[in-house]
This record gives sequence, structure tokens and C-alpha cells, in this order.
Amino acid sequence: GEDEDIVTGFINEKSDDLLGETDERVVLMHRSVVKVTLVQDSNEVTEWIEGEESCVGHIVSYGETKPRDMVDMKCESLNIVGEVEEMVLSKLSVVTNILRNLSYVAGNEKVMGSHTDFLSQCGKVLTSTDNVNISELEDVMVCLANIGLYTDLSTQPSKVVWDILTSLVNWAVSDTPQYTFTLPLTPHKMSLEIICKLCLHQANIDLLLATPRDRLDNLCQVLSKKLYKSEDLAIREMSISIMFYISTSSSALSLTLSLHTPTIPLLISFIEQVEEAAQHVARHQGVAALRNNPSIMGTSLATLRRAASLLAILAKQPSSSKIFMSEEHRLVNLAMSQIVDQDVARSICEVMFLASKEYEAGRRLVKWGW
Repeated sequence: GEDEDIVTGFINEKSDDLLGETDERVVLMHRSVVKVTLVQDSNEVTEWIEGEESCVGHIVSYGETKPRDMVDMKCESLNIVGEVEEMVLSKLSVVTNILRNLSYVAGNEKVMGSHTDFLSQCGKVLTSTDNVNISELEDVMVCLANIGLYTDLSTQPSKVVWDILTSLVNWAVSDTPQYTFTLPLTPHKMSLEIICKLCLHQANIDLLLATPRDRLDNLCQVLSKKLYKSEDLAIREMSISIMFYISTSSSALSLTLSLHTPTIPLLISFIEQVEEAAQHVARHQGVAALRNNPSIMGTSLATLRRAASLLAILAKQPSSSKIFMSEEHRLVNLAMSQIVDQDVARSICEVMFLASKEYEAGRRLVKWGW
């Protein structure tokens, strides 16, 4: 009756809209169902088809049914390799920078210097020369430089010790210009500073001498060349300290320094330059000023004494006597100087005594044909 007429009219009026909607649904129903791979919270991989009951998980790829662990998932399938690497490096740089800042805080040196996991990660960064993250490497080296005086590697696992010391020696002898830190820092300079500070512990010196001998010989060559006047004063001082430490514990390296490097004449030149600077200060400011502040002569008194002591150690090598005797005039002038520190003068006198003794013994042997 009347109700049927109303319904019929409504249908006729909306027929076009209904037809369009029906066609759209038909298109949707004819689309093939795409399978997606899900990783559930239990790490089990399942296939989910639209219309089935959903499960909690994360879509890791499209059109694949091969299960894969999220940890081993290749980023290439999602085309985000560069983004992931950039994100990881950015986060890593933040972490290493935080640790770098913490290493400046007084009291943290002992904690960080004895923390095995931290030192282990430092060793891994130092050894990763194939893919060097400059920011990360700089942060790690600054950390080690700050905690070096408080780090006793003899208490650490051998793998940690080997990674740190061999890497530091490699960086020290390589002097590659391709890696540049925040000026004026370089991996070469930082490695020398770290080695110098580590050598304040006798146990660390013994461990350093256990690294490959060819690298140690190269290190001696590098350290000797750093004594030239054109080099930075801080580098010269660190080189003197490292050579002093290793010479006191290894006669073999002491022989290498005396015979196969220009260490002896360069050390004498270093002492002469300091003595000349001290004379200048004494003439213009007085001896009292020099006595109250020895560092105004250009270097610390400890470094000057260490250089003279190193000469005395090298003079104990019989084969080095000829080199010292060729520098006899310079040594006599230093020993007789009125401004040179007494301990330095004493070491110079010891050098001349040892060198002349071995030299005269050698001459007697030649004279009598022995």
C-alpha cells in the first residue's frame, strides 16, 4: 500500500548512489589479498591474511613468507640502510661525548680507568680502522688521555690490554694526515699523550714492551724525530718521557735509540736550548726568578732532568761510547754551566764518565790487538 510506494520511491531516487557504491565494493572484493609477515611479541613469525583474526606484532616485510629474526633483519629490504646507519652513528656519538665529558669530572678517572667493560669498548673503537668514526675515535682517545694516569692495565683481561696498547702504538707510528680531530688534536698526538700517561705505571710499561717488536722499533724512530726544535714543545716533552720509560725497562730498545736513531745529539741539543733560555732569564730577570719558577726557561725541570737521565741510560751501552765522545765538547760545556740544575749536571758528568770509560777500554783492546 502506501508504505510500499514510499520505499519504492526512495530506492528509485537513490539508485545511482547505491550503484556506484556497489561497483566500488566489487572492485575491492576482486583485489588479491596480500600476505604480510608479522613478528609477534614471542618472536614467532606468522602470516596474516586480511579478514582473519589479528595478532599483536610488527610488520617486517611485504610479499615474503620466509621467517626472519628481527635482529638479523636486513635493512636493504626496507630501503633505509643509510638512515639507520646515520641514526646509529648519531646516537653513538652522543653516548661517547657524554662519556668524554664525564672523564673530565674529578673522581671519575679511577672508576673509568678500572672499568673493564668501558676499556673493552675503547679498545674496540681503537682497533676499528676500516670504518673509522672520527667523532667517536676522538671521544675515546680524550677519555683515555684523561684517565691514563689512573689506569692500570695489568688488572685487565689480555684482550683488552692488547687492543688498547697495540692500537695506540699503531696510531703513534702511523701519523696519517687523513684523520683530523678538533684542532689542534690528531690521533697521532693523542696516542702519544695516552702512552706517556700510561707509562707512569711500571706494569703498563712491561705490557707495552710485550707488543710487536717491529712496531716498538718504529716507535723509537718516531719519538726520536720528535726531538727536533721545529716540533711542538709538548710533543718533544712527551717523546722524552716515553723514551725514558721504555729505556729504563728494555736494554734492547735503549740500544736501538742510541745506535739507530739521532736521539743522543738531539737530547744534547734539547738541554742546550733550555740552558740558553735559562741564561737569558737569569740575565734579564735574575736567578731568583728562575729558581722560583723554573718553567719560565721553556720546559719543566722534571723534563730537563729526565732528558739528562735518559742520556745516562744510553751511555751504559758500550757501543754508544763513540757517539758520546764525538759530542764531548758540548757535554763539557753543559757540565760546567753555572746555570744548569745540579741534578742535570750530575747526570751529564755520569754520561762523560761512562762514555770515556768504555771508549778507552775499546782503544786498549784495539791497541793490544785483543
